[in-house]
Amino acid sequence: MKVRFTSGKSRDPFQEKGVRIPYAPARRTFPRWRWYFVVLLVSSPLLFFIAKVSVGVFWATSPGVIFMEKTPINSPTSGVLMEVHLREGQHIALGDVMAKVADPTLEMKRAPLTAERKVLMDYASRHISTEPFRDALVLAERVLKEEKAYRSKIQELVNAGAATKADLNEAQKRVLRAESDVIKAKIDLNLALAPSGEYKSQQVRLAQIDGELAAMADIMGGVALASPVSGVVLAVFAVVNQALAQGAPLAVVADPQTASIVTFLNPKDLGFVEKGKKVRIRFPEGTMVEAFPVGRPTLAEPAPSSLSKPLTEIRQTVRVTLSTRSPIPEAFLVEGLPVTVHWGGRWPW
Repeated sequence: MKVRFTSGKSRDPFQEKGVRIPYAPARRTFPRWRWYFVVLLVSSPLLFFIAKVSVGVFWATSPGVIFMEKTPINSPTSGVLMEVHLREGQHIALGDVMAKVADPTLEMKRAPLTAERKVLMDYASRHISTEPFRDALVLAERVLKEEKAYRSKIQELVNAGAATKADLNEAQKRVLRAESDVIKAKIDLNLALAPSGEYKSQQVRLAQIDGELAAMADIMGGVALASPVSGVVLAVFAVVNQALAQGAPLAVVADPQTASIVTFLNPKDLGFVEKGKKVRIRFPEGTMVEAFPVGRPTLAEPAPSSLSKPLTEIRQTVRVTLSTRSPIPEAFLVEGLPVTVHWGGRWPW
């Protein structure tokens, strides 16, 4: 068998065995730039991946969020919510009324206390009567006043020579007897007023009941709950007519004045964290602001899954707090708003 290493077929596409083949013109032409465009479109995911990897290798960035100091507000008492004056996003000031809580069981607690108080008052008025002793004292004081007037008249008569010393001495003795009767009446009245041990315990219980009834009267219409802080309401957990236990959560309030940036930095980029070093914060819509680290980082923790990007491994990161050189724009004062922190280039040299 004879082997040939060259084909006898023509390499000219317009000839076949020496015969020229007249092809008709193409009905549609496909420009070369369209081929390039298709190739670019198909390879764009690969190009994007290469670009992201290159940026990550040579440029240090870290995900972050807007963070504000938050204060949870709980109910100081149990009861039913009669009014709620809070809504999410509302600005409240220190002392503003947030809600009103009433206790529907107060009326049931008040009835037996009122009945017990009535019994104690009736017992005291029935067993401890001091009216006779008071009347005796008033009468003794009236007699003393008359005897003193009589003595004054006798003294005038003695001065005029119309009465004797004996008459004046008799008048003086009558005054002394009247003063003695007043003293005795006062002693009797004080003895009547001196309470017994049973009376004392009843008076103590009566004072307790009066205090409890007064406290109930103050809160029968509901207790107004005032805000202990100023800020923005982030969340409201209570609704009208909801039964609350003491300490139940009502709302969460954040202070916009404490807004800062919390970022989760790759440990290999810790060298960028230098006090006063300028970094740039990029907000989701593209606005850039300058910031600087606040102190040294002291906590390592996994980055939140909500901040993880595709092909990003969840690992231990360093939590860093950043403070902006100028106030954060009000439009971006949103708790948990994601941002990107640009630290600078990782140049090998």
